[in-house]
Amino acid sequence: MAANICGGLLNKSWRSYNEAMAMLRGKEVEGLYLIGKARHWGGLDVDVLYLGRSEDIYKRLRQHLQKSREKIQDINKYLQSIDKSK
Repeated sequence: MAANICGGLLNKSWRSYNEAMAMLRGKEVEGLYLIGKARHWGGLDVDVLYLGRSEDIYKRLRQHLQKSREKIQDINKYLQSIDKSK
């Protein structure tokens, strides 16, 4: 089922994160969204990283971004602790 949904979403218009956020700002748009990495921009050759559903896609995408930033900070802290222990 997820493969069918991803396939359907891949045939829709793609937007960069910034474009999508600008379009969604101030609106409570419900629906499915796909986070992926295009191997060839403009093509359908995409690595699907995450498929989600939200009642407020703008809010949910901001949550994904915040979690990503927190994970990067955690990784950096860990790497710094390794450097200090040497």
